[in-house]
Amino acid sequence: MKRIPRRKFFGALAATPLTLAEGAGPTPATRDVHNYLEYIASDGIPAISPAGKWETSHRDILGPFYAPGAPFRGKVTAPLEPGQTLLVRGRIWSFATKKPIANALLDIWQADAEGRYDKTDAKDRLKISEFRNRIRLLTDETGYYEYETIKPSHYAVGDQIRPSHIHYLVRAFGHKQLITQLYFKGDPYNTKDAYARKSNLIVDTETVKTAAGSYLRTTFDLVLEAGADKPASQSGAAEIPTPYYQPSSGAVSALDTDADGKLSAAEIKSAADSLKRLDRSGDGILTADELMPFRKP
Repeated sequence: MKRIPRRKFFGALAATPLTLAEGAGPTPATRDVHNYLEYIASDGIPAISPAGKWETSHRDILGPFYAPGAPFRGKVTAPLEPGQTLLVRGRIWSFATKKPIANALLDIWQADAEGRYDKTDAKDRLKISEFRNRIRLLTDETGYYEYETIKPSHYAVGDQIRPSHIHYLVRAFGHKQLITQLYFKGDPYNTKDAYARKSNLIVDTETVKTAAGSYLRTTFDLVLEAGADKPASQSGAAEIPTPYYQPSSGAVSALDTDADGKLSAAEIKSAADSLKRLDRSGDGILTADELMPFRKP
């Protein structure tokens, strides 16, 4: 067979008009792996698991080990973390619109297979390198999220035993933040726990078998209430540090002139004006010496 040089072959191909065969049909539609089409095509109430009823999701305690600024990733635990692998998936819904919420922000944290958290004192401030078993996630355009972890263990709190659970802090524009917990069906400590026994967010897991082994899988949907949270001074609730900005020592905290844990438009403008004045060399870069006025002793 005579060999045709590649350049000549592709040149001839480019010069040849391409036409569809007579009677050719369209490409088959891609299957909706999130099963969202059934929701937008239906006038009914969305099916919510595990609550089983259309209502705003049960609120729970924050617990002492919340830490802002967790990394964005789809895996809670480190590679080869001891414990039973668990896949959690679900959607975040708006009670007002009965539609999923895109770009909802989820903080998720939990204990390990021995019932230990990455911090032992609620006052501890974790460095990025110290974060373990906690992540942040954003829902996709259909309100869907998914992450891999291990099933956490129960643990002792004084003379009480807390059942296995995973913490959630969920925020979305135009909705009240939701603090809650995921519990597991069949845990013997659920009925003895002051918080789990009041919750309807108790999931059932299924075992999925693969060629490489097996893992647990469950669904955890949440429904947010529309509106905005009242300031802590009005609601009486403990204030939750915002995950979008967390004050720290050094230049950034110095910009927060009213020490409210947020940077207002006025503070940002003032900071921009100050930074321009500090750039004595005019090269658009601030050196350590130029930043000295913002440093704390």
